[in-house]
Amino acid sequence: MRHKEQSIVLNIPNPYYLLTPGGANILIASLNVDLTRVLFFDTNDGGRIIFWDIKSNKMLASLPYIVSTDPAKSDYPPALPFFDGWSPDGKQFVTTSPLRISDTTGEPDVEELFRFDYDGQMTQLTHLSDVYHFVHITEPSWAPDGESIAFWLEVSGSADESIDKLPPQLVVLNSNTGEITDLCLSFGTPFYSAAASAPIWSPDGKYLIVETRMSNGKPRINLVNMEENSLLVLQDGFFPVGWVISP
Repeated sequence: MRHKEQSIVLNIPNPYYLLTPGGANILIASLNVDLTRVLFFDTNDGGRIIFWDIKSNKMLASLPYIVSTDPAKSDYPPALPFFDGWSPDGKQFVTTSPLRISDTTGEPDVEELFRFDYDGQMTQLTHLSDVYHFVHITEPSWAPDGESIAFWLEVSGSADESIDKLPPQLVVLNSNTGEITDLCLSFGTPFYSAAASAPIWSPDGKYLIVETRMSNGKPRINLVNMEENSLLVLQDGFFPVGWVISP
């Protein structure tokens, strides 16, 4: 089957480009499936996440993205926004935004999860900073139904206990109710937590394939049964890639 080719010209303001070791600049942006919306990082005014209508060439919404003002502590920006957050139907986008930057390290102390809908309405999905002193969210992954979001979460209620000392925990958020369910699965030791990969949903949304790390740092593939709330270790020493669907 021949696929239709389509060219897109992005006329967006102040885009952020990532300089690669080879000298090429890569635009930090993400398009939805029908190529009508794009999320990108705007370097103006200290940093913003912009939700942009490609056809009308205008901004629909923006989210401040706090960055460190001390270049000695952190590069600009200190951590790139999460830009792989489109829902399966391309009508919603979820991203994280730091609400507070550490004066010591220049890195985010508090992050929350935000959603943009197709028309540009923005909703803060989590309010974990109302309870915890430190909040770090990584690798949110939409369920096929476009309602549940699985992600890795690190929280600490004490100003004396940095999240750098805590392993990420796997949780699932209901994006409609805001309810968060702890699946009681830790990624592993904090030393390897920076390498946490996104949970992988089964096509029917009943299972998650999740990578964790053993004490020696090697990967482990786990199968989480969402209906039975059970865990099965599938294989040690391998990384999960995705689901294979038989014809």
